[in-house]
Amino acid sequence: MFKPAWILLLVGLMTAGCSRPDVGDDDGERHDAGDGGTDAGDAVDGGDDVRPDGDSIVSGDDGGPDEVAPCLLNAFSPSAGVLAAHFSEPVDPQTAGDVSNYTVRGSSGDTIGLSSASVDGSYVRLQVAAGTSFVPGTTYSMLVDDVTDLAGNPVGSTCRRADDIKRTLFLNIIWHQHQPLYLEPVKDQLLSPWVRKHATKDYYDMASILRDYPHVHYNVNLTSVLLNQLVAYYVERLGPYVDVQNDRVDEEAFLAHWEGKTDPWIDLLLKDTPSPTEVTEVELGLLHKDAWSCVSTSDALMKRFPEYREHVIPTPAPVAQCGPVVVIDLLAAHVDHRVDGGAAAEHPAPGIAQRTTVQPRLRSGLEAPVCAGIADGEQVAHRDIDPEIIVIAACLQQ
Repeated sequence: MFKPAWILLLVGLMTAGCSRPDVGDDDGERHDAGDGGTDAGDAVDGGDDVRPDGDSIVSGDDGGPDEVAPCLLNAFSPSAGVLAAHFSEPVDPQTAGDVSNYTVRGSSGDTIGLSSASVDGSYVRLQVAAGTSFVPGTTYSMLVDDVTDLAGNPVGSTCRRADDIKRTLFLNIIWHQHQPLYLEPVKDQLLSPWVRKHATKDYYDMASILRDYPHVHYNVNLTSVLLNQLVAYYVERLGPYVDVQNDRVDEEAFLAHWEGKTDPWIDLLLKDTPSPTEVTEVELGLLHKDAWSCVSTSDALMKRFPEYREHVIPTPAPVAQCGPVVVIDLLAAHVDHRVDGGAAAEHPAPGIAQRTTVQPRLRSGLEAPVCAGIADGEQVAHRDIDPEIIVIAACLQQ
């Protein structure tokens, strides 16, 4: 089925970095930063369920006084010029909002100045002072002093340091979907199936998959030459004859009006399958002989990949047309063969499951090997290039 859902444009920016709740920017807007999962830069493995000092994070209110000290879980940079400190519980806006309680120092000895701090629950957003720059290749750490939680408990002495401030990587993914113009102007027909084939599968799927990942964004660029062929030669010409609800195509009406005006494979597939005696060379080419055909291993295509052809499509040696009278072709391995061809057997190799043409005493005369009762013939490979090995390759006696 060929559906107008080909025409799909999605625009966005994918950001890959710390997974965290929203951290506001200067303009006050909220920016989604992921699915709420554990950040790769968290201070400890296990995310927010474990504090750096080894204690579990206490959630909820059991009715008693809060005597648990808050912990600095991790620190990260959500955007340029901004640092964020993530605590194990909501912190006091007054003490956590004092920039003098934070020290950010690099492994090279430089110190990062901070100009302001704003508190949002267990997160503190720290604005880097103007004119301050981070030294490339330097690891930065954050040390917190005198910050308390809402009950007045000061930050724990064993968990007030984040040794590695993680920086967010902003990644913009762009899928550039393009097909050249395959139009034959005289015939008013596209000479290849690739516009239709890729549009009904890859181009559509690569965009529609985002429905399952609402926090992932990327750009899909469909070029005008691609869209023009999709709309003019498939949506407008074939679309009116496709019943999407009932999964049917009015082939007779379409062929009467547009035969030879989309691409040759549309016509081939909508017509009745020709018999072996009626099939034409053009149809055989479209089915399997031509480089552009219904199969991807046509002879015309495989000639460009001799190594692939040698290993995937082995062919027997030419058969002699004169003596000896009995000819047994060189065949690809078959499941009935008993010896690994990789090396000689330790002992005399047993014969194949069927007898040779001499054993049935067919006497003189050219006899093509067949399956029934005599030697394996050309048909036994059955495209089986990796059959089960019954006798392993030779090795030292045990």
